[in-house]
Order: sequence, then C-alpha cells, then structure tokens
Amino acid sequence: MLEDQPDLDEAVEEAWNAFAALDKGRQYGWNGPQPILISEIEAYCRLNFIDDQTERSDIVEYVQKMDAQYMKWHQDKRDKNA
Repeated sequence: MLEDQPDLDEAVEEAWNAFAALDKGRQYGWNGPQPILISEIEAYCRLNFIDDQTERSDIVEYVQKMDAQYMKWHQDKRDKNA
C-alpha cells in the first residue's frame, strides 16, 4: 500500500503535513471532533518557521479545505450510524 502513494506537489505536501500534525491536537466535544482553529494553523506556521505570507496563506487555505472534508466525513458517518 505504501508503494502506491501518490507524489504530492511540494505546497500540498507541506499543507498535508500541517493537517496531519494539527489533527493530532484536535479538540473533541460531546458532539465529536471540532474544526481546527485558524489560530492553531498560524501557530503551526510560526513554530515551523514558515515566514512567507503566500506560503502561510496557502497552508491556511489547504488545511481548512482538508479539515472541512474531514468534518463532513465525520458528520456523514455519525448520521449513518444514528
């Protein structure tokens, strides 16, 4: 399975790595996972010395889009099991 992983564009790979790291610190409430906060994405960028504003903007955009899909997947799963 690992041999068949797609090669990601560098910008997308950076955003994927950010999403994976931020997902580990995701908050959970009584209703399940909470969205990743933009302040957490910004902190990730600072801690990883991502200073270029365009690169930061791209990471924010990509992480938020990935997170929206994750949240939708989780909601669909919860609805199916209800």
